[in-house]
Amino acid sequence: MDKSTGNAFLADGKEVTGETTFKAPDSGKGTIKVKFTFDRSALKDNKELVVFERLYGATGKVVATHEDIDDEDQTVPVQPAPEVKTSAKDKET
Repeated sequence: MDKSTGNAFLADGKEVTGETTFKAPDSGKGTIKVKFTFDRSALKDNKELVVFERLYGATGKVVATHEDIDDEDQTVPVQPAPEVKTSAKDKET
């Protein structure tokens, strides 16, 4: 989510999402990495992105959510990619 707007973060007109499958540990506690893949050029301004989570059970129904736009632990500050430009000239031009 784009924290400044409260709306889904879009890249190439599509909502950026990530997904992974895992088995919860017996302790009920653990961590899992989720990969988000998108064209970084969509980050034209400094942004804070907030990850919202939905946990689906084996039947495909949502069993838990974590969707707090103000949660600092879910917030990722992102800087735009630096612009790199170059030019080349020969002796005559």
